[in-house]
Formats: sequence, C-alpha cells, structure tokens
Amino acid sequence: MSIKKIGINYWEIRVSARVPWESSPITKTERFSGTRSEAEGRSAELIALLKNKNDTTQLPIIFMDAANLYLDNLRAMGKLSAPHSRKIIAVCKEFGH
Repeated sequence: MSIKKIGINYWEIRVSARVPWESSPITKTERFSGTRSEAEGRSAELIALLKNKNDTTQLPIIFMDAANLYLDNLRAMGKLSAPHSRKIIAVCKEFGH
C-alpha cells in the first residue's frame, strides 16, 4: 500500500493484494480527493474489495469452447465451409478435446 501526495488534498493510492486464483498480486491504483486519513481509509476499502473480488469473471475458457463458439458464429453468418469446419475440428482433436 502506498499513498503519494500529488496535489493539495489530492492523493494517489496504490494497493496490491494476493488472491488464491492469481499467480501474482492484483494491483489497483486510484486517485482520491480528501485528507490523508480519508485516503488511508479508502486504501483499506480497496484492499478489502480486491480480496473479496469474486473469481467468476476469470473463468478459464478451454480451447474447445472457443472453437465451438467460433464455429457457431460462422455457421450463423453463413460463412462456414465444410473444409474449414473439418480443419477446426482437426485442430481441436490435436489439442485433445
């Protein structure tokens, strides 16, 4: 956590928190207007937000899901040819899906 004065009652707050679903710490930087003690309180709020952040936004998408989405979009636009479809399916099989 660092709080740096960048103006009269204007602070740059930089916090980082380690969470189990990330390999490196998550950092957040925010500019805050108020007193230093208010900025310290805001930095504590930011740390709590980072640690309590739900992991649902970072669900891993496997390659097959992305390939199926790509095939569906091409099929919906009418741009999917049989050879292209076979190539995509072959690549998926190579990845073991």
